[in-house]
Order: sequence, then C-alpha cells, then structure tokens
Amino acid sequence: MQNTEIPKEEDDPYLFIPSRLPPPDDFLIDLNDQRYLQLFLEKGRVMIRPLGFFFPTACERMFKTSLDYTRLRHAIIAIAMHYSERTSSTRHCPNPRLDQYLETFSPNNSTGQDGNNCTTLVRTSDPTVSEGEIFALFLVLTITLVRLSETKDVDSLRRHVKRLYRLFRTAQAEVFEGRREQLSPLLFSIWRQVMRINVTFALGVTHFPAHFPPPASHPGGRPAQGHGPIRQYLGSASREFEAWTLASLELDDLGNRIFRLHLRASIVRSASPPDPIDEKALILNTQQFVLENDLWKQKPVIQVAEYMEQLHRQQYAPEPPPEKSFLGYPSIRFKNPLYACLLLTHYALTISLSLIVDPRVGPRTRDRIDAAVEICRIYASLGGNHPVGSLTCLAAVWWAGLVFDARKYPLGMHKPAGNWANHVQKRDG
Repeated sequence: MQNTEIPKEEDDPYLFIPSRLPPPDDFLIDLNDQRYLQLFLEKGRVMIRPLGFFFPTACERMFKTSLDYTRLRHAIIAIAMHYSERTSSTRHCPNPRLDQYLETFSPNNSTGQDGNNCTTLVRTSDPTVSEGEIFALFLVLTITLVRLSETKDVDSLRRHVKRLYRLFRTAQAEVFEGRREQLSPLLFSIWRQVMRINVTFALGVTHFPAHFPPPASHPGGRPAQGHGPIRQYLGSASREFEAWTLASLELDDLGNRIFRLHLRASIVRSASPPDPIDEKALILNTQQFVLENDLWKQKPVIQVAEYMEQLHRQQYAPEPPPEKSFLGYPSIRFKNPLYACLLLTHYALTISLSLIVDPRVGPRTRDRIDAAVEICRIYASLGGNHPVGSLTCLAAVWWAGLVFDARKYPLGMHKPAGNWANHVQKRDG
C-alpha cells in the first residue's frame, strides 16, 4: 500500500499528432508549436494536477477534443509552453507566442464582428463544443493561477471562474432538460475545483444552486448523481488506485456540500429576526457532515494506509531536519505522500465545519486547533512532495491560517506543555 502504483502514460495507436497532412489555417499560430501538443500528452498529468493525477486519461480526452476545437488546441499549446518555460533555464524570459495564444481568452480580444469579447461569442449549444470550451478555460485558469504570484492578475482569475460557472450552469440545465447526457466525471471534478478556487481566493463570484455540482449522495447516504462512473478515465490503473481516486472524490463531494451549508448558514443568520428552527437545522446538518468526514477515515483504503504508516514510523530513522517539523511539535513521517495529501483535505474540512458552528476565525475550539496543527505538521513533513499538486495542499494550509490568530499566536500554536502522547490521548479520549 505504501508503494501505491501510480499509472504511467499509455501509448494509444490511434493518438498521434497530425504533421504530414496540411493543417487548417487556424490549427496553430505557428506550426512549429506542434511539439507542445506532444509535450502535453507526455507531461500533461503534471500540468493539471490534481485532475490529471487522479484521471490518467484526462489529457488524452482533452487532446482528442481539441482536434475539432481551435480554442482548446490553443489553450493546450499555452499550458504546455508555460510548463516548458517553468522547467527550463529561460523561465523568466518573455514569450510573445505564449501571449498570443492567451490573447484569445483576453477581455481585450475583439475578434467578433460586433467587437465584443470573443469568449462571449462562443456558442455552446453543441455538447462537444461546450466540453471543449470548459476544458480550454480550465487550462487557462490553471495557467493564471500558477502565475498569480508574479502577475497579481486576480481580475482574470475571477473572469475565468465566472465564465466557467455560466458554462456549467448551462450544461447542467441541458442535462435536466434531456438535451445532453450526464456530465462526465472529468467535468464534475473540474466544476468542484473551480468552485474551490472561487472560495479559497475569495473571488466573490456569486454562488447559485445551479452553480454547484450535483452531490454524490443525499443526506443519509442515499445515492445521487455524484461524480459518475470513473473507470473509463483511469486507463490501466490498478483497482487500488481506483480506490484512492474514489476516496479523493468523496472528499471533494463532501467539501462541495459543506460549502452549500456555509451559504445556507449565511442566509439563515442574516435573517431578521433569525429563526431558531433554521439555526437548529444548521447544527444538525453540520453534525451529519462531521460524522461523514470521520467515517471517511474508516474506508478500507484509508485504514490500510494508516496501518502501514504506523508500521513505517516504528522503524528506526534519523531525525528529520528542522524544516520538516512544525514549531515545537514532534515531526511526523509519511511513507505514502498521497495519503498525507488527502489527510490535509480531511483536516481542512474539519476546520470548515467548525466555522459553520462558530463563524468567528481564530483558535476558538479544540477540534479546530487540533486540525490546524495536524495540517501544518503534515505539510511540513512532505517537504514539497505533493503528488496531487502544491496548490491543492496549500489550500489546506489556508484553512489552518484561519485558526492561528496573529494577535494571540504570532508564531502559531505552540507545542502544549507536558508529554505530547498524553496530550493526544487526552484530545482523542
């Protein structure tokens, strides 16, 4: 288990880069950029983590869709070109061609006959076009997010999220009306990721019920539309890896339903006068989600992983360097970094739930403090080894930041006095 097999890229005899036939005029801005299409097929899973990590065939699906959709093809070139720059010695050199590919998605682009932003002129009534447009904007959103620390371009981030919300709302409405098939697990996963970006970066894009992906289960465990069948998107991945993908999707779905409850709490508590029955319903629903989050750790794949980690930690190993520890707390070692990354999300949901019961930030409850400390201990122990992507792991650290009040704890939560084992036993007892 600790050596979880991560599926490799697979050769598809029907998947190739057309180079001998004359391409259409709008195939690429520069035909020499065809090599970036190949780079996307080879390294795309790294470029679009966590989606590409948990769905090994996602890049192939995007590439095949791009052959009939120019905007997606240009987005693929852009993200592959950006990845190539970040992993080379010329990463800080300006690239006019990259800007040309991204210009298609710029609000200043006026390719339409009436001079409007071309992104508003894309017709998405065709399900294939709709999927291609969602893929394209998701790739551009990913580039914008990765470059955010350099560009500070929050406006573009917000614009892409708003556009994706509209696309998903339209697509889901077409499903309800019987005009298209159920959205694929890839689209559901992108939908949830876009929603998390909106919340984490406080972009302020308005949430409506239609802007949320359908839940995987209704309250009480009754199945709903969920994330759909995923096996076809895993290629030759093992059944064990499928179990890990499902475990990740269950956390995604739980997070989605918790965000819904946050919005419900805001509406209930802004009413004048507040309704005590609605408030009681909020608390009961929160307790149900707390139970589901706890039950997630009882999944077989998670229990086995925890057992293997306990065995691993009993083996002698040199003390890790200080940078892999959080303040004065004991360091923690992980054999399976994938398990550690999912634990980060699990503890982040614990903090999120505690903020429904008590919406005031800071170290106000014991469970909130313990979850924040565990997030920081785990994040420090990984030392940058984030198989699901660094931004996903940093999102958990953001939730921990809501707990460590800088006025009271400028250095975080200090190690509790006394024996740590006694503290843990007291905490869990």
